Amino acid sequence: MSLTKLEFRKIFTPMTFITLAVMLVVNVYAVFQQQGAIYAESDGKMQRLYEMRDAAIERSGVIDDEWIAARKAEAQVIFDDPQYRESDEMLEQFRTALADEGWSPKEIEVRMSNPTMFLNTEGSLKYGVIEAAVEAAGFKEHAAAIRDRLLEANRSDAEVCADISARYDCLINDYTAYYDYDWAYSNIQNGIEEFAPFTVGIPVLVGLAPLFARERNRKTDSLILSSKRGRRSVAAAKLYAGMLYCLLVWFVMSVSTIIYALSFFGTHGFSSIWQASGSNITSPYLWTFGQAVIVELGTCLVGALLFGFIAMLFSELTKSMFVTVILGAAALIVPMIVHFKTNVCLFLPTYIIRGVPIWSEYFPAKLFGGVVPMAYLSIAVSCILCIVFGLAAVGVFSKRQVA
Repeated sequence: MSLTKLEFRKIFTPMTFITLAVMLVVNVYAVFQQQGAIYAESDGKMQRLYEMRDAAIERSGVIDDEWIAARKAEAQVIFDDPQYRESDEMLEQFRTALADEGWSPKEIEVRMSNPTMFLNTEGSLKYGVIEAAVEAAGFKEHAAAIRDRLLEANRSDAEVCADISARYDCLINDYTAYYDYDWAYSNIQNGIEEFAPFTVGIPVLVGLAPLFARERNRKTDSLILSSKRGRRSVAAAKLYAGMLYCLLVWFVMSVSTIIYALSFFGTHGFSSIWQASGSNITSPYLWTFGQAVIVELGTCLVGALLFGFIAMLFSELTKSMFVTVILGAAALIVPMIVHFKTNVCLFLPTYIIRGVPIWSEYFPAKLFGGVVPMAYLSIAVSCILCIVFGLAAVGVFSKRQVA
């Protein structure tokens, strides 16, 4: 235990503290950049965030047939009111502009068929207040469309199709969906998905890159205990320290994100629906928004640990902590820039640290004659790889000490 404490303290260099401080600041932006600056100009007055919050809270409730009908009726009133409609001249100008930009006639008709295209500025503001509720009202149709698309893509596999049908039919027919103001949880989710590779991944990389490489750079590796058992103890202590550091980074960033979001946006929305039709969540998991955020934060932790073990292994295999930083940064950033069109990306540490992508869509996989969500496999494989990379780092460290 004392050896682990020693190695843990060695992680906290001035650069580590600076990186953590910078990423805490970035975390503030991560929470507020999506919706924190929503303002709309109307009659010279600012319609602020809390007004839209109150409008959502007023419409909170179970998404049943009566609730859906009420939301659609509200939207129809706006669409039918002449004072909220755009003039024919403006619509024709917009149609001409689309044609000049190279849109095909079919694409233009699809764009112009959207009812919101006919709303003027005042109408758009009026509709914007209820837009999230209207989109939530269509979640069953949205889920059915996703189900049908997946069934078509997997029509050659009867078992996969049966699994898809069962999951989405349960979401559509058996799940009691609840609508509420959920900006605290949607902003936590957005912060995880868009910024966790930086706010979590970079501090992990900066802290753990020198963990093994530092001993060789300082020529102290040959002096660290002479027995084989002692060398393994040192390597194990480094791994334990690295794991604790990953947990600490994840905890600090997660707690700060939660505090920022709940303090500014309020605590409403834990039980609200996760798969509203206006969101990018198309998976059939029967979670509320709050439950989904908990799962996503836990997934981020698994990704942080996986990336931490990769960084520690790089630290042992390379001759320089700077090489480790470069390799680790490439492993983190490339998947953020290059969009891989393959399910293999679900096993990359960047996607797992982001927490959301592996759960936001449903990817069925065949395993031992059954069908399981690929997200489950991603988590299981990540845990196994942590063990494999950890054992590899210990083994290589011990051999290097002998040499």
